[in-house]
Amino acid sequence: MKFGEYLLSKKMIDPGDLEDALKIQRYLKKPIGQILRDCEYISQEDLNTALQKFIDSPSVHQVADCYGMLQRRIFSKELLKFGESHDVLPFEEEREGITFVTKLFRDEVLEEAEEKWKVRASFIVSNDRGFDYLKTAVYGSNSESPSFRLSESLTDDDRITMGSPYTSLFRDSIQSARKMEASDVHFQPTENGVDIRFRVYGDLFTWKSLPVQHRQSFMTEAKRLSNLSIGVHGRAQDSRISFKKWNLDVRVSLMPCDYGEKIVLRLFDKTRKFDLGGSGLDRQAVEDLRSALNAKNGVLIVSGPTGSGKTTTLYALLTSLDRVGKNIITLEDPIEHSIDGLTQVQVNPKLSFSDALRAVLRQDPDVILVGEVRDKETADLCMKAAQTGHLVLSTLHANGAAEVMTRFLALGVDKYVLKSTLRFSAAQRLVKRLCPSCSIPMREGELRDKERELSRRGISLNVSGDIRKRNPEGCSQCAFGVVGRAPVLEYMRGHEIEDHLKHESDPKLAISLVNAALKLCEKGKIDPNEILEVA
Repeated sequence: MKFGEYLLSKKMIDPGDLEDALKIQRYLKKPIGQILRDCEYISQEDLNTALQKFIDSPSVHQVADCYGMLQRRIFSKELLKFGESHDVLPFEEEREGITFVTKLFRDEVLEEAEEKWKVRASFIVSNDRGFDYLKTAVYGSNSESPSFRLSESLTDDDRITMGSPYTSLFRDSIQSARKMEASDVHFQPTENGVDIRFRVYGDLFTWKSLPVQHRQSFMTEAKRLSNLSIGVHGRAQDSRISFKKWNLDVRVSLMPCDYGEKIVLRLFDKTRKFDLGGSGLDRQAVEDLRSALNAKNGVLIVSGPTGSGKTTTLYALLTSLDRVGKNIITLEDPIEHSIDGLTQVQVNPKLSFSDALRAVLRQDPDVILVGEVRDKETADLCMKAAQTGHLVLSTLHANGAAEVMTRFLALGVDKYVLKSTLRFSAAQRLVKRLCPSCSIPMREGELRDKERELSRRGISLNVSGDIRKRNPEGCSQCAFGVVGRAPVLEYMRGHEIEDHLKHESDPKLAISLVNAALKLCEKGKIDPNEILEVA
């Protein structure tokens, strides 16, 4: 229910009053309550009373949980003085908005704060006891003569080492995720509380669950520790945090959902090395990639769905280049890892891939990485960059190596331009690597059944190889029988691309995803079921 409808339902205004105010709001971008007050359809006192009842503010208990948080928070002198003069407490000071704690909802105070700082202002409403309790955290025990606290800003590492049990749980979840080599941590509010889930080797599982009485307090603390604005609700937010002692960068995404706001942390290990030889790719695939990389110009594409390891492969390619003797520039959205010797550019809504690529071409580049080809303009610019003597690496959403060409043609790239510039077209997937300590040799009967199952899909399995299956119980050396993931690559080289585009025949792949997976399976590296995953 909108606030105007709420006022109507409580018979605090007439339908005609609301209609007049809505007409004014089309031209005057102000809250409907303030317009109704300015038109004298409602008094300031009645407006404040209605707002306090209408807005769903955190409870006193939840506010009290924030005592330790406020003790460590640093506010500007100007904001502290404003709070003192208006009998409100600063709770959060962000670029996106300011949040105050108050005993009574006073819309005129928010209006004054918004006018003063030119950002959105909001209230958390507390009773007298809760307000006085938090006041000592902000101003000290002598509230008659507040002492302004000035100190250095806390780092992300500092914030997770102190505070409430919720802080400890947040810290423990990240530590456990790192030990399990999880790529993502999900804080998911549910009807019954909060599920903390990890994505390990592509699979999600629930690590811990919190009861519903802790849901709001934990999610508020998770927002604070993730550098998200606590005062902003009902809209998506993004941020980053970095933990130096763990050599860990974290990309944070928040999204409103049924039971509050879901937070997902994407973990990036800063100690990770990008080595093409140690990437797990087939030796022949590595040789062919390096051969394509030695070209002085052209376009090299690695395609695949989200989470298939495309960026990791491209980073490994870049780190194998001479980063001292070449000017290598990357355009990324977002920058996932910082790599020495590269000029890395963050693409954003104000700087698109196409705009950034135009600027890069005036920066005397030798090699350009374009995070993703998303539109016709970016595709055209990549081809033009290749034609003018640059080597361009990029990703594209396509299901296979041949589909990369189909996608470029659909984006309006001329076939003859594509034939002369596309040096390497690949599609990548990740498959789970079996634990060498506890994987189980398949019995003859199981082998025959699996052979028939694959045969129905047109896949021929050499059962004389060392075929092994996953041990779901796992051991001390693995997680449920898996020790990471290995990339498999399907690709076409320059002459195969040219032949396909020239004769419009069925594509001749250097190797397919299925055959790349079969090689690993017959060496006992992956479970046969992984072949079906990439088929």
